[in-house]
Amino acid sequence: MPKLSLQFSRIHVGDEFKKIINSITPFGWQEPISMIYEQYNELSMNKPVNRYSLYVSEDGVRFNRSTIQVTACDDNPMVLSKPRNTESNPIYTLEEYRGLANA
Repeated sequence: MPKLSLQFSRIHVGDEFKKIINSITPFGWQEPISMIYEQYNELSMNKPVNRYSLYVSEDGVRFNRSTIQVTACDDNPMVLSKPRNTESNPIYTLEEYRGLANA
């Protein structure tokens, strides 16, 4: 699966990342965290050459003393893929199992 890892200087963007992470509500984790990655070249600094809509992967966002690393991919981690054999591996839905909403 294609994966993108970006590193930022914590000195420059650390506070902004902390604000974004702290703004996620307790139930906000049920929504995927998405990001837009745009590529520019010298000829078109105002218009992106490529634009990708990505999801922050399970590795997510990592902080250390000097950098912040964001790992993203084009696969939404909040969506379960359909099992090959649905009889032996059923997908549990909220319609069938309402107790999952409280888990």
